[in-house]
Parts: sequence; C-alpha cells; structure tokens
Amino acid sequence: MTAPAFSVILATVHRPELAVAAVRSVLGGTWADLEILVVDQSRDVRTREAVTALGDPRVVYLHSDVTGLSRARNLGAAHARGSLLAFLDDDAVADPAWLTAYSAAFATLPRPGMVGGRLRPLWDAPRPAWFPAAHAFLLGLYDLGDARCEFPPRDLPIGANFAIPADVLRRVGGFEVTLGFDASRSGSLVAGEDTALGLRVRRAGLRVLYEPGAAALHHVSSAKLTPRYYLSRLYWAGRSHVRTSRLVGSPGVLASDAPHTPNRALPAGGPAQRIAQVAGRAAVLAGAAVELLSSRERSAGGAPG
Repeated sequence: MTAPAFSVILATVHRPELAVAAVRSVLGGTWADLEILVVDQSRDVRTREAVTALGDPRVVYLHSDVTGLSRARNLGAAHARGSLLAFLDDDAVADPAWLTAYSAAFATLPRPGMVGGRLRPLWDAPRPAWFPAAHAFLLGLYDLGDARCEFPPRDLPIGANFAIPADVLRRVGGFEVTLGFDASRSGSLVAGEDTALGLRVRRAGLRVLYEPGAAALHHVSSAKLTPRYYLSRLYWAGRSHVRTSRLVGSPGVLASDAPHTPNRALPAGGPAQRIAQVAGRAAVLAGAAVELLSSRERSAGGAPG
C-alpha cells in the first residue's frame, strides 16, 4: 500500500463526539492523500465504536491503556506511514484547506522543521472580558495574522494544531513523556511537551514557521473561563517552565510575559485584563518557585526527579 503524504494524529480520551467531529473536519478537507490515526486512551468503547462507524479506510483506530498526551502522540507517530505528521486536538475542527496549507508551507526552502497553524476560538460559553489577550495560548488559541512568517523568538507552535516531518520528529526524540497532560497525574496540569519539541527543533538549526492557512477552530469550554482555572493553569505553566528548562534548556521568558508579537486570537484592552495579567504573573512565579524548591528537595533526598 502506498504511503500517504500526511498522517494526521489525534489523541483523545472520553470525548467521542468531539473526536469524531475533528476527524470529519479533516476527511472533509481539500487534501485527500492522508491517513488519520485516532489514539484513544478511554476506558470505555464509545470512542472505538464512534470512530469505526465512520467507515473510512483512511481512519486508523489505536487504543492505549497507558495514559498521557505525549505517549499518545508518540504512539501515533510510531504507527504513522506518512512523511509529514499533522497533529490536531480532539476538540478542534480543521479548516477545509488545513493540510493543503501545511503542504505549501513545507514546500518552501529551506524546508521547515516544524509548522504551526492558526487557532481561533469556538466558544462553548461567552468569552469573559477580563481574560488577557496575552494569555490566549492558555485556551489553545494563536493568531499572528494572515501572512506566513517565522515564529517569533518567544513563541512556538501550540500542540493543538501543528505539523512536523516524521524524520525530524525522530531526529529530536519525539515527545517528552514527563511533560504534557496526563490523567494519571492526579491534580497536575503539567504541560510543555509542545514547547520542548519546538525548542529541540529550533536547536537543531531548523526553521519554525507560522502558517495562517493551516487554520482550526478550537473549542473553549466554560470550565476554562473561570478565574480559578486561569490562575491554576498559570501556576502549572510556571512549574512546566522549570521542568522544561531542566530537560531541554531554558525555553525563554516565563509564560506570564507578553510576547513581542501580539497574539491576535483575543481582543486586547481594558483594566480588567491588566489586573488579571498581574495576578497571572504572580501565579506563574509561584509555580516556578514551588517547582524549583521541589526539585531541590528531591535532589537532596536522592529521590527521582
């Protein structure tokens, strides 16, 4: 069987309706030379049944009893046959030209080592005016406008929507399994697996591009629009920053600092946003401090880090 140009990898857990909508959006696009690997970590059969019911031979269902977003993505990549790997979150919906735009980006020279797409919101609840535009990445949103360009020095592609050549992913070692959301880590929101991957690609001397045509809509649930979630995510962003630094070197500025190039995914402005951003910076610094102290205690006690 001839290998497809693209392997789309979609990790999911207990969200069959969203996962099927994501798969349908890719199948309904303008690019047909593809396979979709759905990596399911659910404890029931609903997702398996929903994916199988699609009846499309380009869709491959994989199940893993081992949890973790990074592990799911690594499993999908290990089974992928395409030379280009595209990653989409299970709660995102790809634009019809999604893979066509990625193909065009990878055709530029020198070949990029990684390309990130545009992510706009699909609100499941009204957007609160206080949520800072500078922290749109917490909601999986990213928009630099309509022109293809190099990613700004402080930014890297968001894991919800990006693509990478399979040989580059192997070269940089895949996804770091100690980072990324994992249901088995009770109470933990450690992320950073996409940042670690992007850093390794950059440090390999490869280009990292933003491709606006590779666009997707990303569901934003009401649970992510509360002050408690906002501060919790930034606290864990601080901890993730420290862990990423230990693994691959400093990822740059803390997540509380605004990037040089504005992320246009959310409208900016207003005193409420400024107050929330100050509170968010404090949460990031607190998380970073706790992680530094915890790592020192583990080192002093001889426990594994």
